[in-house]
Amino acid sequence: MNEYIASLDPEDEKEADEADVRSLVPADENDRTEFKSSLRWDIKENRINQDLEKVVIKTLAGFLNGEGGKLFIGVNDDGKAIGLAGDYDSFSKKKNRDGFEQHLRNIIDRDLIANLPLSPFLTVQFPKIDGREICCVSIESSPRQVYVKLKKQNTETEVFYLRTGNATHPLQGSKLGEYIEQHWGQTS
Repeated sequence: MNEYIASLDPEDEKEADEADVRSLVPADENDRTEFKSSLRWDIKENRINQDLEKVVIKTLAGFLNGEGGKLFIGVNDDGKAIGLAGDYDSFSKKKNRDGFEQHLRNIIDRDLIANLPLSPFLTVQFPKIDGREICCVSIESSPRQVYVKLKKQNTETEVFYLRTGNATHPLQGSKLGEYIEQHWGQTS
């Protein structure tokens, strides 16, 4: 048995793992999959852009309020892995996956409002594709509503987002009430 294990090529194992990861990343975004190029590093403007963080938070809320899904960060709209190097370099201290995950969880705690801890519904992993590390957040449906805290001109509002098709949209008014009643069996 030891001889057999020693005969295995570690590169073959690495390729198999990467093939498994590739199979998890669909070719297109859909009702259960979203791609984001980065968490906060604006590739086009070559700077930190906190508006990108808000888009990630809205997406997480949309999946939590719906049927769950997967958010791939470090993957462009075409489904190609571009990696997290820009995000890693944007942190002042921990310029690695640990710093990335800490920052992601901090903005989740800061910007998502729920009457329960969200950690059990979010699994964060860092697989590699084409030698580039990406972030895969697996999101389960939340048993309670989740709102996004938004600030505009010194005013704070709470907005409910839902994943519909390949996009995340806010719900409000009677549509929100109807959805809450249908999904959770309660009124807003």
